[in-house]
Amino acid sequence: MSGWHSLTDVGTLHVLLKVCGLLVAAAMTAAGMTAYHFWNRWGDLIALAESARAVYLPRWRPDMAMTLHNGLAGVAILGIAALLATGYAASAYGQRKTELAELAHANALARAQAETDALRRAMAERDVRTTNALALRQTLRETEVRHLAETAALRRELEQVQSRRAIASSGETEARLTAEIETLHRASTQTAARHTAETAELRKALELAASRRVAVTESLRWEVRQTEAKAARDIARLQEQLGGAERKLASLQSKRRLSHEEKDALIDALRPFAGQRVVIAAIDGDDDGKGYAADFAEVFEAAGWQHPAVDYRRWDRDPVGVEITLNEADGRAGRVNTAVGALINIARKLSLTDGNTIYMAGEVPSGQVQVKIGKKLPR
Repeated sequence: MSGWHSLTDVGTLHVLLKVCGLLVAAAMTAAGMTAYHFWNRWGDLIALAESARAVYLPRWRPDMAMTLHNGLAGVAILGIAALLATGYAASAYGQRKTELAELAHANALARAQAETDALRRAMAERDVRTTNALALRQTLRETEVRHLAETAALRRELEQVQSRRAIASSGETEARLTAEIETLHRASTQTAARHTAETAELRKALELAASRRVAVTESLRWEVRQTEAKAARDIARLQEQLGGAERKLASLQSKRRLSHEEKDALIDALRPFAGQRVVIAAIDGDDDGKGYAADFAEVFEAAGWQHPAVDYRRWDRDPVGVEITLNEADGRAGRVNTAVGALINIARKLSLTDGNTIYMAGEVPSGQVQVKIGKKLPR
């Protein structure tokens, strides 16, 4: 079952199972019609198979009657097994469909949460880059202040040397002061050059950090907008799907009952045909179907239709919703009396049956009708 959790749309597999079931049912129907067609012409079928064997497999000498019998039996067994397997798979999947839808919603929410966490980490990295840029600006200001202090100190020393030179009396002292002045000039020039280089390097680093910060900020803003839009679409879609799942779950959990309006409409439509015999059958152990069957029994009694007690039983295939079943011979011959026709029409008008399907069974007596109360369908 774990492989089903990765489905993007949990209804896809259900549709595929239905299609497979229809294909298997069609193949079974075709095989059954073929077998029925040749049932009364078994000798002709054996002769036809024998002539084909003589043409294509002249050296093969089987018991053709037994071979055909075994082949048709094998096809029937395999077809029935495939039909039962497909029906079981569809039933098992249908029971877990709501659970799988909830798991898919949880996975989508987890992906949205992961994307949100990634964006938050990216925003934190942007904040770190902004902090680094501020630190570079502070370093640049400190460098400029240090340069101004060094330049001021050198100027004071230069002024002191020049003042001593102005009052110097000997040539030796003047030469020494001149050398000191030249040294101070060189130191001042070197300090200015070093300051210029440091300032240029810091400004370059600051501009690079600022450009990166701007690029990262714009990229993050775009990602945030895209993620918010995608999250809004996903949330709206998930909320819509969740609402549908909740409505179906509520429909499945609530018990079916005929409303007063539906009872009145059924009684008015069926009363002109009082005396018609009808059989009400429901699934044994289905509490929801028990109350629904009691409502139909009340309607038929009020309309004057004759019916025995509700038949609670089990079928190989449990009915779904409300199924109206006719005698198979009457249905194939088109012998549907007006009372049964009125029941079919009012049931369709009130949407009590699932679609326009009318069922046939040999167990229903001729001229009568059976109303099966099956499993509840989500609305």
